[in-house]
Formats: sequence, C-alpha cells, structure tokens
Amino acid sequence: MSTPPVPEGRRARRAAREAARGFAAPAAFSAAPTAVAPDPDTPPGPDSSTPTVRAALRRTAFWIIVVLGGLLVIAATLSLTRPDASRGTRLGAEDSSPGGSRAVVQVLRDRGVDVQIATDYDAARELLARGGSTLLLADENRYLNAERVERLLGEADRSVLVEPGFLVLDALFPGVTMAGTLGEQTASACTRATSISGGNAYRGTPADTGCFGDPDTGYLLLTPAGGRTALLGASAILQNESIADHENAAFALGLLGSTPRLVWYQPTTADLEVTGGAGVSAAEATPVWLTSVLGLILLTALGAMAWRGRRFGALVAEDLPVIVPAAETMRGRARLYQSLGARERALDALRIGTIDRIASALGLPRHATVTEVSAAAADRLGRPRAEVHAILFDTLPRGERDLMAGSAALSALEAAINASVQIAPPRPLPRHRSEVDSYDHDPRREYRAR
Repeated sequence: MSTPPVPEGRRARRAAREAARGFAAPAAFSAAPTAVAPDPDTPPGPDSSTPTVRAALRRTAFWIIVVLGGLLVIAATLSLTRPDASRGTRLGAEDSSPGGSRAVVQVLRDRGVDVQIATDYDAARELLARGGSTLLLADENRYLNAERVERLLGEADRSVLVEPGFLVLDALFPGVTMAGTLGEQTASACTRATSISGGNAYRGTPADTGCFGDPDTGYLLLTPAGGRTALLGASAILQNESIADHENAAFALGLLGSTPRLVWYQPTTADLEVTGGAGVSAAEATPVWLTSVLGLILLTALGAMAWRGRRFGALVAEDLPVIVPAAETMRGRARLYQSLGARERALDALRIGTIDRIASALGLPRHATVTEVSAAAADRLGRPRAEVHAILFDTLPRGERDLMAGSAALSALEAAINASVQIAPPRPLPRHRSEVDSYDHDPRREYRAR
C-alpha cells in the first residue's frame, strides 16, 4: 500500500505560501511522492519519451560530419579552381593587376603602335593576315599544339614567343633547349637596354643569336636562325609590377615596337576545340582510373550507410516505477547539488522546509514572511532575533563545512521549537532500501508533509 498523493489544493496553497515568503522551493522538495498506477484497461503503447538533444546529436553525428566534410571539400575545390580576382590575368593586355601587362600596352600605343588584342585563334589569324604585324604569343597553359603555333608564326611578319613549352621547342626549333633560370642580366650589345629582370633561359645552336646571357648558361632572349621569331624567357619585363625595374621598359619597346601593328594573343580554353579537341568522346577523354575510383567511393559510402544506419532490434517499451519513495528523490537531488557544488541552493531547500514547519508549529498564518517567522521563533526561544534570522536567511555557505553547520543549526532550531510547543520530532530518513516500506507506511508522514 502506497502513500496517497498530495491533493492539488494543498500543493497550490504551499506554493503560494512559499512565494509570499520570497522563496522558490525546488520541485523535488515541494511535494511528497505520488503513486502512478497504470490503467489496466489501457494497452501498453510505445515509448513516447522525448529524446534529449545529446541523444539526437549522438545518433546523427556521423551524417553531420559527412555533410560538413563534403561541404569543406567543395569549398576548398572552388577556392583552388576559381581565379583570384586580385591577381588578375597574367600578361593580360588589359589587366592592370601586378601580373598584367596593361602598362606595356599603353606605352606602345602612346608610341604609335597599333596594339590589337586577339580573343581567339581565328581572330589572331585574321589580324595577322592584314600584314605588317608582330605577334606576341603567350600560351602559358599550352593550349595550342605545335602545328597551330607554326601556322601563326608563318602568317606574322615577326613573332615573340613568351616562355614557349618543350613540345613547341622540339617541333619548331630542334636545336633549342631549356637551360634553367637566370637572374638579372646586364651589358648586352644586341638591344638598347643594358639590364633586364631574370627569367627562363634557352640554349641554342651557334647559328642562333642570344641576348642577356652566355652560351653556357643560356640566354633570356634567343633568336633562332632566320631572325623572324624571338624566344623570350624573361616574361617579368612585360608585367606591371616590374616594368619600371632596371631597363625593362626600354627592352619591351624595342622588342615589340618594331612594326606598326602588334597582335597580342593569349590562348584560352575556347581554343582547345579548334586545336584538335573536336571528335574526342567523353569516354576517350576520361582517365582509365576514374571509373575504379568512383566505384570504390560508392562502395565505401554504401558500407558506411549500412554500418551507421543499422538498428539494434525492435524498440522495447519499459514501464516506469510505480512508486518513487521521497527518500530516494531527496537523496538524488542532494547528490545533484553536491556534484554541481550548489551549496546555496541546497541550504535554501533545507531552509524552505524548516521555515514551513516552524510557521506551522507556531500557528503563524500562511502568508507570514521569513522575518515574521524568525522573530516569532526567537521570541519563543528567548534568543536574539538577528541570530535566528541569520540561521533562516542571512548566512551563506562558503564551503562544505559551512553547509553542514547551517544544516545542523536548522535541525537544532526546529527541534527547539518542537520541544517548546511539545511536538514530537520527525523520524530520520531511512538509510537502507529495507527501511523504505516501513517509512512510507508511517502515519505521521502525512502530518510532516504539511
């Protein structure tokens, strides 16, 4: 047989009385335990308890990590593949960034050179067909093959290849090889400039003409036999950030301003289709290892979903305990306060119960304040009011020793009040589980609950 539940009216009156005194009693101390009996006519249903945030995050942590990892990979890929607006286009004729060449183009135009910018391969050929033109070809990404480059060189009166690649050198200039890099070079008799910035060097045959270098280390500017094409390895002389260094500007004007018209051409991805990309299927352009890697990634993803998405069986509904003894609830709340170090909250909970019982023993009204209760208790015992008020309200615990001292003082004060009005002291809480049943059937518990 369990203790009957506390009536709602009594619980409401107690909450109102504690609120009037300026205290908010914790839920675990404000009411006696209630007995929850299951309805025999209602069939047991599934567990409807609301999952906690920690449990939900634990179940979905894997997929959250997968999604965040995928977003991070996508963001990193976009940041690496997207052109940097601050850097601009290297050697771009209309680019004013440090790596562009707008300064050189503007100086050439001021000197009367008609600088034409070719947007694609066909436009470059059309401009060169007018005659009297110098071609500047800067194919940094090697979009044009040797055959297309040779056709452009044949249609230009004079050509300047900026840092040509190995395939173009091997096909069009068999005797020319790459010789590494050189630093700043000075004292050259083949141009008006006496010093220029460094760059890539080329080593040619005895019939070729080289400037800024020597036959052993190579030349920054090499003109193969014939004199119509110049290989420029020092591309820094054309950039905005270094055009004012040394005598780069004079060297660029002498190299590119020898004809009335200059065709400035930088191949792009749009020229790939023109230079032999047509007729290649997607299967032919796909690397042989791509299919295997994609299959492995798919199998790994499926395995991860099966591993993390499996269930551990059907959900089992478990009935809650029918009776929760007040002693267990109080001890659990006390352990919670102890683990959190909430000494003030624990002492306040003890004070709320003590003030409630002292007010009932002295016959004070329910709306009596803490000051009124402490004054009545001090007058009853003949003790100073400040001392009793400090026990019931003022003193704050600074450590575990102060908490124990405050609890002992409350117990002693309540025992003195009960002795003065001849009320039997409350029984101590049970220490073992075997004592809970006899404690729950104590007829005096109903009185103490009030």
